[in-house]
Amino acid sequence: MQQSLTSVKSLLEDIGKLPVSIIYEQYTDFHNPKALGFCKNFYRLYNLTALNSAINQATQLSSRVPTEGTLDGRVSSIFDNTPTRKLNRTIREDRDKFDAAYAVLLDRRNSIVRRANQSLLYIRDNSTIKQLSSLDDTLSQIAELGDKRDYDNASRLSKNFSLMADMADSQVSGLETTYNQLLANNESASDALFKAWLYLEPQDFVLNDELELLRTQKASVDFTIYNSSPLSLSQANQLSDQLLNIQLSADATVDEKSAATSNQMNSLVSVITKPAVSFSLSVIDSVIPLSYADKEKNISTIIAVILIAIDLFILLLTFGAFFFFVRSKRVELHSVAKIAWAFIFAFFIVLLALSTLAIHNVADLQSHPTNFGPFLSELKSSSKVGVVVELTDLNATMKEKMVNCSERIVSKLTSLNKSVMDFRYDGDNCFAGNLTQSKNSCENDIDANPVMILRSGEEDKTTFMVFYTKKAIFEGEEKFFEDCLITKTLE
Repeated sequence: MQQSLTSVKSLLEDIGKLPVSIIYEQYTDFHNPKALGFCKNFYRLYNLTALNSAINQATQLSSRVPTEGTLDGRVSSIFDNTPTRKLNRTIREDRDKFDAAYAVLLDRRNSIVRRANQSLLYIRDNSTIKQLSSLDDTLSQIAELGDKRDYDNASRLSKNFSLMADMADSQVSGLETTYNQLLANNESASDALFKAWLYLEPQDFVLNDELELLRTQKASVDFTIYNSSPLSLSQANQLSDQLLNIQLSADATVDEKSAATSNQMNSLVSVITKPAVSFSLSVIDSVIPLSYADKEKNISTIIAVILIAIDLFILLLTFGAFFFFVRSKRVELHSVAKIAWAFIFAFFIVLLALSTLAIHNVADLQSHPTNFGPFLSELKSSSKVGVVVELTDLNATMKEKMVNCSERIVSKLTSLNKSVMDFRYDGDNCFAGNLTQSKNSCENDIDANPVMILRSGEEDKTTFMVFYTKKAIFEGEEKFFEDCLITKTLE
């Protein structure tokens, strides 16, 4: 190939170097007038600039074509260096394997350290710190052996690292469990104290004092947790036990109050009273339909009037039956009989009056505010529940927190398969979803169904009613509705 290119180059150079004068002299013997024109045509057809460029390119191409000697040298070099290349490849593959294995160890170390650092922010444990330091030292030794290509010892040390990592992992898991249990017990204690607060009434002096003491203990534990971190492991366990005791004590208070309330609500007079009141309400509704507000305002008077009317009806019916039997001669009224019947009727009238008074007193007593237990029973037995947020004249921040809390309550009730009426009062308007109606209309929709009312207040306070109207009023400041512990009591 090189020889062919050299010949082409030589021919091109010969053509390019041929002077025009020589060509012209060769043609003078023939006295050909066209000789000069031929030479001109030659220069026009075979431009010497293009020929010189072709020569240069051919020269450059010739220098790049290897000769047989060059090829022999290259083949010999490749053959001689093959063992070296194979060795380098083996070294590279071993290093790649080591790097992959080391990356796995490093990832595990980083995972353990990341979890440990999170726990060590709150719980101090020197044993864990030492184990983490040993892991780092061992990992550094493995890296050094890898750099020296001492992969066998690196592999053996990696097994030791895995055992140490297992121990450190277990230690960190223990710290996580301790801290998570501390947080769980703290939350459970807060929930239990809140629930106990809902169950207690102002007249429960002893239980209220006990609850206040539990709250003081809880505040002390909270201060220690959030101001003395990181805690020692033993201190964390001790605080966790204290929180558990607070929770159990609060739960015991709830159980005690629930049992007392249940006995009161299930007494014979109470059992009789509630159906009597319900019957009275149904009678008055059929005769004079009343709005929710009217019922709530005048229900005590209405019940008293209905009970008196029932007493009069029973007396008239009794006296009517008695005189019927007297006129039909089935009952004879001789002197002794008259006195006996007089005592019987007097006793009957007194008994009827006392019964009516007892029913009214029990109804009036049970119409007073109660605790969370009876309301929760009414809520559980009802398929339809109202949730009301009173937003009149509140700032935007307070509205947002109260609405968010109400949405959480609605979500919780819905999960309990309750049909929820979600109302928001603002002035005289009631907003239900995208609908706007009057406040009175929404109250009438709620009627006798249980309703939970959220209301802004200067202090945390609750009111529960279950007899005439079934409602729970929750009052509080922003923090009260931001925490919204109410949802945790709806089970």
